[in-house]
Amino acid sequence: GTTSCAPAAQRAGLGWRTRVQLAVDPAGTPGAHAAGSHDVVPVATLPLAVPELEALGLHRLSLPGAERVEMAVGSGPEPTGAVIVSGAPSAAALTAVRTALSRAQGEWSLFARAGGQRNRGGRGRARGRAGLILSGKASANFRAYDLTNREELSPNRSFL
Repeated sequence: GTTSCAPAAQRAGLGWRTRVQLAVDPAGTPGAHAAGSHDVVPVATLPLAVPELEALGLHRLSLPGAERVEMAVGSGPEPTGAVIVSGAPSAAALTAVRTALSRAQGEWSLFARAGGQRNRGGRGRARGRAGLILSGKASANFRAYDLTNREELSPNRSFL
């Protein structure tokens, strides 16, 4: 997709990725896997990511219970993107991500997936069941859905 990154930075190989995956360590710190290991190394910036993903600041949050965070943004005049938090993220972790998305420009969806990683068999299916999705304009209230029970949650109902 297209990015709003400056041409000089694009030539330098920065600011072009519209999808980013981060691992999360047991303490809830997002980062990248160290080369050849499962150790998670915290990251201060996302230099390869388009500015819209860097601006979310999800790599600076504490996400207890999460195992992985995936972010993607489309191209267009206004950002439209999605964030998937896998594992067993705590209510505090989901609230932190939701707050970050509510401050972002554009329309974002948040999806919490129980069970964590994709199937290693190459089919790309998620293990576990789908949990909760939040969707809406960043400047408006998100709508919440319980995908397990296939119902929209009341805006007055506490679900995080």
